[in-house]
Amino acid sequence: MEEYRAPAELLNEKGKLARPGWSAQDDFIYNKEAAGGGLSEWERYFVTGASFALEISYGHTRSGGIAEVRLTDLETDERYASGTVQAFPGDAFDLDFSCGEEHTVKFENDDLYLLLTHYGGVRRIQFRSERFEGDLSCANDGDGIYTAEALAGKQFYYRGFRCFPGLSGYLRMHNRDLPLDAQTFLFSESVRAVMPRGDVYLRAFGSACVDGHVISLALSDGADSADENALFYDGTLCKLGRVYMKRSASDPLRPWYVSDMRPHENIAFVPLMDTSNACNHTASGGARCCCTPRRGSISERSPARSSCRTGRPSGSKICAFSARKSCGERRKGHRHGKNFLV
Repeated sequence: MEEYRAPAELLNEKGKLARPGWSAQDDFIYNKEAAGGGLSEWERYFVTGASFALEISYGHTRSGGIAEVRLTDLETDERYASGTVQAFPGDAFDLDFSCGEEHTVKFENDDLYLLLTHYGGVRRIQFRSERFEGDLSCANDGDGIYTAEALAGKQFYYRGFRCFPGLSGYLRMHNRDLPLDAQTFLFSESVRAVMPRGDVYLRAFGSACVDGHVISLALSDGADSADENALFYDGTLCKLGRVYMKRSASDPLRPWYVSDMRPHENIAFVPLMDTSNACNHTASGGARCCCTPRRGSISERSPARSSCRTGRPSGSKICAFSARKSCGERRKGHRHGKNFLV
């Protein structure tokens, strides 16, 4: 797929994807009125730290809506979720803005208060429930990876992903503050799509500070998913090609492996625990987990690389992962998966 370099409408007058492609700054204009039925739309945030994993979800598929915050204490294995999942909610959870566009999303019921804002170059997440609360913000700097993929008929898949270091604010569980430091990262995922039922994707993403530089990865293994793969070096996009993920079908707690077109694995993930719960089967779809890369590296000579904007010398090593750097993975569109903390 080609790179978008100027704003253009996502869909044509017939409701089909106008032109497949990708962009570092979201040059897709989400003209939702041209789409037919069966839309799925969601905003999701993940925050990973040394001692916790946080997930915020808001949106809907064709059959259900969700507004939810989930928090896991990795040291005590305490897990809490607040919010709602509703079947056939009408337009209650609709999203009318592009994946990278400024917006305000608000939800409130007896269990959860949630406010998501992207305005004036700042992203802010505020939430409050009986067991936990938080107020997190960061600058909306650097590149992202935004992709638009044509599927069968009028089906399409439009997704945006970004990683944000430099998180400020607070996160509190049972009146105990959870630490936010240089190894705490915020990831955002935005999706607007009309998708076939039962599609399975494997996704991995994560960040680490390496020698004073912020290295982030966004990887995907699924049908036509090569253009979603990217590495970010201090916020600058390095476009990657196809990767392959391998794991045990019978024992998902065994190591997971990520490789490019070469015959050996580049990155290994070792699961630590199963974090599955009823939220796996929510409206936003799919199983989620957090991951710990144990070993691996990526160099600019890797066949997976298609273009890089860092200006670093060809063949130089970009990053080498060490243990305890947080990542997340989920299988989108699969209704019977499990979550695993690795």
